[in-house]
Amino acid sequence: MTAGALLGLALRSIRRRALRSLLTALTAAVAVATVFATRALLRGSEVQLEKDLNRLGTRTVDVLDGSGFLEMPGGGAVREPLGPADLDAARAAIGKAGVGAMVTGAWIRLGTASAGTKAVLVPLVAASPDYFRTYDAEVQRGRLLRPGDAVPGAPPVCLLDAETSRALGGAGPGAGILLADPGGQRTVRVAGVLADPFQIRPETHAPDLTASARSALMQVLAFRNVYVPLPEGEEPGALMLMAVADRREEAWKVHDAIERALRAKERGLLVWSRGTWVRSVLELAGDQIAIANVIWGIVLAVALVMIATVTLVGVLERTAEVAVRRAEGATRGQVTGQLLLEGALLALAGGLAGIPLGLLAADRLSTLLTWRPYHSLFEGAAAVGLGVAVGLLAAALPALRASRWVVVEGLRRGA
Repeated sequence: MTAGALLGLALRSIRRRALRSLLTALTAAVAVATVFATRALLRGSEVQLEKDLNRLGTRTVDVLDGSGFLEMPGGGAVREPLGPADLDAARAAIGKAGVGAMVTGAWIRLGTASAGTKAVLVPLVAASPDYFRTYDAEVQRGRLLRPGDAVPGAPPVCLLDAETSRALGGAGPGAGILLADPGGQRTVRVAGVLADPFQIRPETHAPDLTASARSALMQVLAFRNVYVPLPEGEEPGALMLMAVADRREEAWKVHDAIERALRAKERGLLVWSRGTWVRSVLELAGDQIAIANVIWGIVLAVALVMIATVTLVGVLERTAEVAVRRAEGATRGQVTGQLLLEGALLALAGGLAGIPLGLLAADRLSTLLTWRPYHSLFEGAAAVGLGVAVGLLAAALPALRASRWVVVEGLRRGA
């Protein structure tokens, strides 16, 4: 029997059993839609998380000494805090290493920010405009700090992180903020509000895939800070150094050069590459998402059992048909092939119908989350392919069982 004749037999059989065929295809469609929607949402979270983490500066190397409020892993007393001389030494080391990089610093101390009846404890970061090049800082409202803001006599201004602005009742550009620290109190105007680098940080009840990422950040990188212009000749708090390599692949050279120049291990300094941290967080998130993939694996298993059950019941009702075909000379292989082809065709039809269902489900579910689903032709083809594979596996056992019936037994069962 030719492949065309076998296909014709399978299609006629499907049409004769329209209701059962529809139920089988619908089961496959639901399974494929679930797989496609789940994969789209999971992949979307991966893409968004990677994008957000990369915005933190994968080319940046930070140097911390653990003084003040900054928490150093493992504890330990600080013998030689960072100072202006270390900033010069880091720049010289970068020059000797022949690596293109920008080296800057920021002075940090704890203080309070108040706006009306709202008051929060925040890190006060005294920084030059270069600081905001250490990650892809974006302004949500207003503007960044400018060199002219640090000129003596310039109006006092500050910059807020989005989280700080929310904690202060939504204070934005032009609002007056009272800053208090060990050096005294002063009122400044908000120049701008920075966008949250963690774009998928939830505002309501959505899952927060950045929670584990934020827990690994130092307090100053929690993005709940107040930034003020760095005054000349002052040392307002603990110094943190940052070096941004011109090329991502050379960030490790920057790391090693600074670590050697500052005798980091001897002094208890933490020289920290953000790129390495980003990769570690992405690997951790990948492990968590792999566990989540078990969900659609279970869905496929359930669909396999359901389709196999429906197919088996259908085959048992076709014993006379199978016996007649065997009596007319059909081989076991042809009987098996027809039943497998029917299962594959129904699964393919269900799979193709499941793609638009999956697109609709993913888009609707994304309204409850804070990231968009990621759709691709590969994901769609893979979902349909899995659906067809499930259809073939589900039909395999009933088909093999039917092909082993002897003609007399089949006629007797169908009588």
